[in-house]
Amino acid sequence: MFTRLDDARTRAVGGSGLGLAIAREIATAHGGALAVEPSDASALLTARIPSGS
Repeated sequence: MFTRLDDARTRAVGGSGLGLAIAREIATAHGGALAVEPSDASALLTARIPSGS
């Protein structure tokens, strides 16, 4: 499920805001995970995808 936190029509940054949701779907489709650690002004995103053996 996707919910946009900032629904303002006058945002300085364009885009639909779906990048994180898409990245999470890709990571989980490959058996991995996406972690988000928010901070005051930014966030750290960590993608973990298992390597083939």
